[in-house]
Amino acid sequence: MPQKIELKRCTKALDDHLMFFGIGFVLLGSVSVALLLIPFDLYSNHFVFWAVIMIAFAICIYFLFMKILKQMWLNTHYSIIDDALVVTNSGLFGVHDDIYKFDGFAELSIRQGFIGKRRGYGNVVLKIPKLEKELTLTDINKPEEIEESLLIKMHESIVN
Repeated sequence: MPQKIELKRCTKALDDHLMFFGIGFVLLGSVSVALLLIPFDLYSNHFVFWAVIMIAFAICIYFLFMKILKQMWLNTHYSIIDDALVVTNSGLFGVHDDIYKFDGFAELSIRQGFIGKRRGYGNVVLKIPKLEKELTLTDINKPEEIEESLLIKMHESIVN
């Protein structure tokens, strides 16, 4: 039975994504309300009515997108087995596992933004030349430690 190591995703990253998404939505909603309601007199009943309707609609859309983003984030898992990296995506119609052998990786790097560095999370990027693609493990907790583990596994797969 292969040993399975679960790579932890950082919940702080999800909180940050939702916060930035919310700030962007508030700014976009405010500009939309201002631009769409300019023809109305600022103190008329029409302005207040449509402003309230648009703000309520924006809030509903925000919570819908927030729920979708959170569900997508929670449904992605990464794990290491003896000679491969497993990316698991679960959704409405089942579970899908992508298995990548360590001998197929050519390059490994970490990408962290300013907030990710301060809060201890980042993305681990693996280049797979045979497939001509990059595999990005998003919002990984303590990516430097994961980088070390993956480099050791990549080296072991080359030696064996």
